[in-house]
Amino acid sequence: DEVIPIESMPGQVRHTLDSMMKEVAEAWEYGVRSFVLFPKVPDHLKTNYADECYNPNGIVPRAVSMIKDKFPESIICTDVALDPYSDQGHDGIVKDGKILNDETIGQLCKQAVAQARAGSDVIA
Repeated sequence: DEVIPIESMPGQVRHTLDSMMKEVAEAWEYGVRSFVLFPKVPDHLKTNYADECYNPNGIVPRAVSMIKDKFPESIICTDVALDPYSDQGHDGIVKDGKILNDETIGQLCKQAVAQARAGSDVIA
């Protein structure tokens, strides 16, 4: 349930799924109804093809589902990007030092579908 400070962003924290839900509940008390989710993916799940980005049991689909289950009127915005899931640190699949655009687009499409199926309202 602990939040984790983000050293490079003073005053900002990372939430666990449980602490996220507490934050959302508190935000609802203040009238906040929209939330933007950005994941911090464990390093052991990162690959060049970022396959974790479309795992229906991954961090973003679970977070979206949890919020929508408890606060169905929430507006959830998710980010379509491979860099949180990439062991290369890029927003694209890398081979021989080059970004593979066609393969990257395929992964981004799978990610967008996974987020939509989880209940995301805005996929950016």
